[in-house]
Amino acid sequence: MSISKIMLFSLISILSLLSVTCKNEVISVEENLEPGRRDYEWTVDTLNNASFTYLIGLWGSDNTNIWAVGHSDETIKSIWHYNGTWIHTNQRLSSNLISIWGYNNSIWTCDSPGGNIFKYDGTTWKSIVNFNKNNYELTYLNSIWGKSESEIYIAGSFYSYSTGTTALLGYFDDAIWKLYDLPELNVSFLQVRKSKQNNLFYLAGVEFTNNGEIYKIFSSDGSTLNELYSGVEVCSVNEMNGIIYICVGSKIYKHQNNNLEIWEDFSAQNNAGRLYGRNEKDFFTVSKNWELMHYNGNDLKVLYKPTTIFDVLLFEKDIYLLCHENTPFIVHGKLKEEQE
Repeated sequence: MSISKIMLFSLISILSLLSVTCKNEVISVEENLEPGRRDYEWTVDTLNNASFTYLIGLWGSDNTNIWAVGHSDETIKSIWHYNGTWIHTNQRLSSNLISIWGYNNSIWTCDSPGGNIFKYDGTTWKSIVNFNKNNYELTYLNSIWGKSESEIYIAGSFYSYSTGTTALLGYFDDAIWKLYDLPELNVSFLQVRKSKQNNLFYLAGVEFTNNGEIYKIFSSDGSTLNELYSGVEVCSVNEMNGIIYICVGSKIYKHQNNNLEIWEDFSAQNNAGRLYGRNEKDFFTVSKNWELMHYNGNDLKVLYKPTTIFDVLLFEKDIYLLCHENTPFIVHGKLKEEQE
């Protein structure tokens, strides 16, 4: 497989697999939850001067501090910030940014290919580390995600022109980025999440074969890998309130009793296999026709249909959709004020 094809596939895969980017507060899962509301008012924000830019990742701390990253022909257009108006940065970091995660104003992003991690300290973006491996020419960092300012993880792969792909999983420890010593695996990780229930990592990845791409899900303790799924259906790992939800095609699973057990089956609704959620009675999915669908514990309903949805950001009463049609744009849904 050519390098250009791997780069393109890495981009397309992460767009279709990226799961929810949430405000960094933890919303507890409770019994007897009320069904999530659906009465949103929708507005669209355009991004000026964003030609030849493909934004992929979205993160924010509140409605006046939202960040978007992606690929662009100009490096200054690969990071955008919203504080009332969408503007791109004036810093030249990388044209291949792909994932972003933060905690308050300590924000991290990475590039694929490139192997670079950048950090925003509240004022400027700085290059923190570049991952490389002997005898591997390229590094793909496809996913950065964390649980706190001191617990952050990175997932991707190294690539060699002669030997191919090997998986990469890294972590932030005592102000230093390190790699886990995993078994050699011919897979590129596309997502990483960690469960608070069993303290395991969950990783979505892809294996490139002569007959096409094979999607995979693994659990890991940082030293071993347990394959939970392997097949042609697109899959993703999604975290909601510390619980991991694994999407394979239109079905959502939980990892219980050492097996994947179906939690919800949305095959009849043409669900595309992603989950963006506040709780189990208030989460969103995306259909294969790019419809934003909402589940309230009773049924799945279409709420909005833009042309594409690359990432989703949720707050208590707001939802932001990172979309693209010729150029990127943001759809903002806001719950109507309740009448007393």
